[in-house]
Amino acid sequence: MIGLQRAKALMFSMRELNAEAAQDEGIVMEIVPADSLQERARAMARAFTEASPVALALTKKALNASLNQDLHSMLAMEADGQGIAFATEYRQDAANRFLSKQPPRYRWPD
Repeated sequence: MIGLQRAKALMFSMRELNAEAAQDEGIVMEIVPADSLQERARAMARAFTEASPVALALTKKALNASLNQDLHSMLAMEADGQGIAFATEYRQDAANRFLSKQPPRYRWPD
């Protein structure tokens, strides 16, 4: 998300952006050479297979709600989400991995 003001400025100006400018504006996360695109996309997808599905769902729900909710509502949603996530097997496994100095299951690919 780039914010309403920046979105308006880009749309009203009708500027064309190259990849670097789009990244500078926060529209794209990273730039990948065309011949590496499939490999990078697969690495990112593989990373998500090791993430907590509950945490991902709660994060997505909170981000979507944040556009229309006040701070109090969002803090309540966050507290509820923490309680739900804390009760998962994934969290217990993550805690055990941490205590035994094992790497986490979920890591964003470099």
